[in-house]
Amino acid sequence: MRADKECFRFNFGTFNVRALTKNNPDELDKFYNLTLIDSLPNNTLIIFAGDFNSKVGKRSGEESCLGNYSRGFRNENGENLVDFCEKNKLFITNTAFNKAARHITTWVGSSKNNENKTVYVYNQIDYIICKQGQKHLISNAQSYGETKVCSDHKLVKTTIELSKKNIWKPTTRKRNNSCAASRNRELLGRDSETTKKYKTHLSELLSENDPSQNAKHQCDYVKQSIETAVNTNISETPRQKTFKIYDKEIQDLSELQKKLRIKIQNSKQTNNTECQKRKETTFCIEYTKEQKSLETSTYNNSSKISINLLVMGVISTIVLNRIRLRVEKYISNSQSGFRPNRSTSDVVWAHRWITAKVLNATEVKVNITGIDMSAAFDTINRTKLLEILRDIIDEDELRIIRFLLSETTIHVK
Repeated sequence: MRADKECFRFNFGTFNVRALTKNNPDELDKFYNLTLIDSLPNNTLIIFAGDFNSKVGKRSGEESCLGNYSRGFRNENGENLVDFCEKNKLFITNTAFNKAARHITTWVGSSKNNENKTVYVYNQIDYIICKQGQKHLISNAQSYGETKVCSDHKLVKTTIELSKKNIWKPTTRKRNNSCAASRNRELLGRDSETTKKYKTHLSELLSENDPSQNAKHQCDYVKQSIETAVNTNISETPRQKTFKIYDKEIQDLSELQKKLRIKIQNSKQTNNTECQKRKETTFCIEYTKEQKSLETSTYNNSSKISINLLVMGVISTIVLNRIRLRVEKYISNSQSGFRPNRSTSDVVWAHRWITAKVLNATEVKVNITGIDMSAAFDTINRTKLLEILRDIIDEDELRIIRFLLSETTIHVK
C-alpha cells in the first residue's frame, strides 16, 4: 500500500479468507451469507484476501465484479463467489490487469496421465477483493511464483494507491431545507392573547411531569414542553430572502479597477519591457486567443509565459513527434537532418559512395557542390512555411509552432 504523507485518516479493514470446498455445503452457505460488510461504515476500505477455493473463470454478461483477464472455467464454488461479490458490490482485483499467464494463475497442482507422466495443472483460486466503489485505488494486481515458501500457492500482490486526490473525502451533512420557515417568537412579548395561550398550554404540560425522575430526564422534558408549546401557539413566519445592498460609489470604483487591470494586462509596452529584461536567459512567448495574421506577431488578450531554453527544446521535440508522420511524406528521401534513424552520417556515407563510384568508372563525371551552412541557415520564409503547414497539421500544433518561431533567431554553433 502506498499512501501520501498528507493523506488524512480513514477506516481500513482486512479479512484473511480460507474458504471451504463443496464437500461442506452447509458451512459453505454460512460463509457466503456473511453480513459483516453491512455492519461497517460506508467509507471503510475493505480487503478480502486468501484462498477462496473457487474458479471464477471468464467474465460473462454484465458481471461487474470481474475484470477482463481472469483465467480458466467457472466451477460451482466460483458461482457462489461471483454471486457473493455481486450481492455485496465487491470487485476481484487480480482479474483486472493484463498479465502473463504465470502472473494470473495462483495455484500449481499435478496429476498423472494415462502414460503415467506427471502433468502440471495451473488454476486461479486465490483472490484479493475490494469494494467496487474503491477499485480506482488499485494500480496493479498479480501473482508471483518461485517464492522461498514450501507451498503450492503463489504469492498474490495488489498495489493500492492512497492520496488526497483519489481517496474519498468525509461526507458532510446536507442542509435541512425543512427549516425554511421559523416561528415569530416576539409575539410572546407583544400579543397578550398569544402569551396567555402559551402560558396555559405550557402549565398543562409541566403538570404532567414526573418528579421522581432524575434531573436530566426532567430537564429534557421541560425543553420538549417549551418547544411543543411554542409550535402549537405561535404560527410560522416564512423566511424572507435577503439581498445584499451595495454602495454605488464602491461599485463604480470596482468597475474602474477592473478596466484598468485589463488595460495593464493587454498593454504591449508592459509585455515588451518584461521580455527585454529576460532576453538574456529566456524566451518570451505570447499566447493569444485572437491572432491578427501570420505576418505579424502582435496579439491581443495575451498572457506571457517565460520559459528557459531547456523547456523550449522539450516543447519543440514534443511538437516534432506529433507532426512527424504527417510531414514525412512531403520531405525528400535525400533529407537526413532531424529525421528518425537518419543523421548527417547518411550524407557523409552517400558522398563517399559517389566518390568511390567515380574512382571506379572512367567515363562518369560528377560535380559535387558544397553549401555554406552558416550563411544559408535560417533564411527560410517563415510566413510561407506557416501557410504551407496550415493544410497539413492541426490548428493547435500550428499555433505552438508559430509561438516557437516568434521573435527567435537560429544560427549554427
